[in-house]
Formats: sequence, structure tokens, C-alpha cells
Amino acid sequence: MKRNHRRLALLIGVVAVVWAGIAAGFSLRQKKFMKQQDEYFKKEVDSANKKCAIALKAAIDWASFKGEMDKALDKKINYSFYGYCSSPVSNLRGMCDDADAKAEVKKKVKSYTCKFGGKGKRKMTLKGGKLTFWVDWEAANADDFAKEFFGKNL
Repeated sequence: MKRNHRRLALLIGVVAVVWAGIAAGFSLRQKKFMKQQDEYFKKEVDSANKKCAIALKAAIDWASFKGEMDKALDKKINYSFYGYCSSPVSNLRGMCDDADAKAEVKKKVKSYTCKFGGKGKRKMTLKGGKLTFWVDWEAANADDFAKEFFGKNL
């Protein structure tokens, strides 16, 4: 039992160190924004993990969104960061209604990173189990984009 507590304490320590490293260079208001968005994002990932019986490691690459956070916090843009980043995850979850698709998801998708790409730079890749999505606020319908990508790549 003590061994499990040590492992848990070590894991918590590692997560704290990683978060501290990620949060370095961000303002307090950015850190609060990231924490809130990460909480919403985690719910989407947890739901997909449960439905698909996977352990998808997923993260928002906050460094790529740094300038966009300031725009959001200053009310110059009104986009749901976690919403855009959750679109591929939601599509994966939906695919898991079908046994064959669920098997492909389990086999081919191990991690997911959401990054900001910018205007005209939306894309999605799946290489070596790593799914990456670059967000473009102005591109139409991220859900359809993800669905089409998975249809061709899973």
C-alpha cells in the first residue's frame, strides 16, 4: 500500500513540475484562463476515454495560443479554445459507437495535441499514434473537418 502512495506522490510531483514548466512565462491571468479551459477540455477527453476504452493523453499547446489568449482576455476575440480543441476528441468519441471504428481508434490514436495554427493553417496529422490539430479560428466547421480526416486516416 505504501508503494502505491509513493507512486501517487511521485506522479503528483511530476505533474506539478510539468505544469510549472508549462506555466512559466505566462501572466497570472493567462494561467487562470488556461486552467479553466483545461478543466473543460479534460471533461471532453475523459468522456472519450471512457466511451472508447482508451487512455488518450491529450493537451492544449498553450505556448502556441499565447497571443490568442491575450486577445480573448481583452475581449478582442470570443472563441472557445477548449471547444475548438475538443472537436477531434468529440469525433473520436462518436466513432466509438461502431465496434470496428472503436478498434481503429484504440489501435491508432495514443496521444493528441491541439495547437494554434492561424488563418489558413488549419490541419490535422496522425503519425505514430500522435494526433495533432492546428486551429484556425476562421476555418469553417471543425467537426466536419475532423470527421473527414478520420474517415480517410483511421
